[in-house]
Amino acid sequence: MKNRFLLPVTFLVGFFSFSQNWGLDQDFNTVGYNATDLIVNGDDYAECLTIQDDGKILVGGYGLRIARYNTDGTLDTSFNTMGYTSPFGNNVGLNYIKQIIITPTNKILGVGAIFTTKWYIYLVQYNMNGTLDTTFGTNGRKNIDVGPSITMTVGNAIYTSDNKILIATNSYLSDGDYNIVKTNKFGDLETSFGTNGIATLDGMNNDLEGRIALRPDGKILLSGNSNNSPASGTYKQHGLMLVNADGTLDTTFGNNGKIFTNFETNNSQQIKNLTLLNDNSVLISGALYTNNQTASDGFVAKYNSNGVLDPSFGTNGVSSVSFVNSNGFLGMSDYINGMTIQNDSKIVIVGLTTGYQMSNKFCVARLNANGTIDSTFGTNGQMLIPIYGYDDVALDVKTQSDGKIVVSGTTKIANFDRSYVVARLTPNSTLSTSEIAHQDNLLQLFPNPAKNQITISGLNSYFSGGKLSTVFLTIDGKELKTLEWINSSDSIDVDLNNFSTGIYILKISDGSNEVIKKFIKQ
Repeated sequence: MKNRFLLPVTFLVGFFSFSQNWGLDQDFNTVGYNATDLIVNGDDYAECLTIQDDGKILVGGYGLRIARYNTDGTLDTSFNTMGYTSPFGNNVGLNYIKQIIITPTNKILGVGAIFTTKWYIYLVQYNMNGTLDTTFGTNGRKNIDVGPSITMTVGNAIYTSDNKILIATNSYLSDGDYNIVKTNKFGDLETSFGTNGIATLDGMNNDLEGRIALRPDGKILLSGNSNNSPASGTYKQHGLMLVNADGTLDTTFGNNGKIFTNFETNNSQQIKNLTLLNDNSVLISGALYTNNQTASDGFVAKYNSNGVLDPSFGTNGVSSVSFVNSNGFLGMSDYINGMTIQNDSKIVIVGLTTGYQMSNKFCVARLNANGTIDSTFGTNGQMLIPIYGYDDVALDVKTQSDGKIVVSGTTKIANFDRSYVVARLTPNSTLSTSEIAHQDNLLQLFPNPAKNQITISGLNSYFSGGKLSTVFLTIDGKELKTLEWINSSDSIDVDLNNFSTGIYILKISDGSNEVIKKFIKQ
């Protein structure tokens, strides 16, 4: 006979097991992450993150929204009174913040793209309390027109030591072009740069997804995806350019300022990240397509300062990364969306893996400085972190001063509803490998999502009997209800009729062992 008691439930996903002590940080919003549904039935993609000097975390993305989290992972309601900015209300369009910069005057600068009658670069500057800085642009905002285009994207931005803003964009009319835009600290174009503040750079006939880095000598390194035709199915190469401080190409670099690399014949690569190292060598990362472009692997490549691949890194300058899903199989396609370099020169990358009959998974991996897999991190150098399990995508990553790793991204909580996700990993996780493995393999919730009732099974495989304590939490970590009972069966039925529709966290403990699960109440 099953134990029965009254409760509401939603959706459950077990945590992936991490080797050694790396894992989700339970000092961060109790469960190691915060999934924040800012706009119900909206697309909340956390495209970028920045960590303030006081440890608070800023996250920006779709809807031009910027959210701030306390060091304990809770939403910081001292920021704009509700924890996030929503400049155009429940705007669920594809307008987005791509980068957040803390300026030398302690302002929060957001850089992204906005569509009105056409696409513009969007700049917004906030005070530290989340109110608009009206000394910037027009009442805190500035739209910049990069010229005629059907579409325009923003790659990244840099705030220079002389208080200028450099922005990498791509404009597309009949084909794509790289643009570097330069403004002063108020968002006004620096007309001495390029043509009236905009340098348009042609790699091949079609150039997309440019990123920039600023060298100590003031020259700008640009990385992106280039091909000879905008036609679908043509192969993209990696384009690397060196640009003088005035916006012209440095013709002493490569072939008249340009270098193109095709990492695999008859396949493409998609470059997402560019990082300049102290010796002016360059790391890029993204996806390398294989098998006639039907699959992809994540990859990191390293160039010397002269634009030649570094043969001491990985294999001939390239390190391939294939994520393994929770069933032990390689994903069909792996994508790297974010990259950061730790103080010890190790490389942390984040992204997603997907495959046949498999939802996207939130992925983190770490490489040594020479491009080899860091086997001390996670399981064989990588972790898969199920958030809701529907469609989890990691988009950006930063390292805290104490070495903990912060990741931002998105998770799909319903058919038309995505949430910002911020997760923190620690080398001293309170969830050990064996505990999390048991959670994945032995203790199950079904059905999940559930409507009126959910069954928790596999209790005897993990708990030896005696008193069990069950705590129910809201998705933002607030304790909702605690129940205690004597475990005498392998499963229990939970009545969900008294719980509202939503996502919940379930923690079961016997005082020695603890299982954490997520569930959805429909």
